[in-house]
Amino acid sequence: MTTTIQSEKQTKALIDVKRAQSQSRRLSGLRSVTIENLAERSKFINHFVK
Repeated sequence: MTTTIQSEKQTKALIDVKRAQSQSRRLSGLRSVTIENLAERSKFINHFVK
């Protein structure tokens, strides 16, 4: 019985790690997108300021 409980805990931990990794990847992707958007926006604004 104890071995099955341990393996279940290990699988749960692995799932949590994978979930955390995918979340952080999503966050970093969002961050890069917002930076690109800001760069585009500043170009857009500069175009009108000139």
